[in-house]
Amino acid sequence: MRVFVSVNMPVRIQRDLARVTRRLSLASIPVRWVPPQNLHLTLRFLGEQAKSERGSIVDVLTRAAEDADPFEVSFGAVGAFPSPRRPKVIWIEVEAVPRLRLLRSSLEREMARAGFGTETVPFRPHVTLGRASRGSTPGSFRDFVSASGAVEVNSVLKVSALDLVRSRTLSSGAEYELLDRVRLGARTLPTPRSRK
Repeated sequence: MRVFVSVNMPVRIQRDLARVTRRLSLASIPVRWVPPQNLHLTLRFLGEQAKSERGSIVDVLTRAAEDADPFEVSFGAVGAFPSPRRPKVIWIEVEAVPRLRLLRSSLEREMARAGFGTETVPFRPHVTLGRASRGSTPGSFRDFVSASGAVEVNSVLKVSALDLVRSRTLSSGAEYELLDRVRLGARTLPTPRSRK
């Protein structure tokens, strides 16, 4: 199974970010926008893992979350990787508050202790909004900078849990399944299917 650890967006934030993508889409840039229900802040990508590792990963999340209290983060500017002139990924910045960095560091430390290795890419918190369509050219994004500069999100995201999410790539796009959720403070919630 292909999995990652994330902070998922509540419906209210999904709607706010969907308004951002609708506004950016008016610039007619060739981008495949992420559906609102798939928007998330990735804290750690784990890639392919055996199903038998699920319990070990949840244990890691529990240890990483046990000393953390819920906190809030704001959203910043819209940007692009590798550059706004020739983007591959369109994203919105998430405020790198000390508590978020501390939570991410705790997660990395526990992942390494459990044998899942360490992340080599610097942590730059963001939510991916879309990906450039195949075959797009740099000239296709000439209106992106002005369009993105006009976007502002005043919403505040409350970070209260770590989610273990399974990712599947389908012909229609990515499909995400919430496997487990660990509350900050290390209270594990039942998986969505077991809720009554």
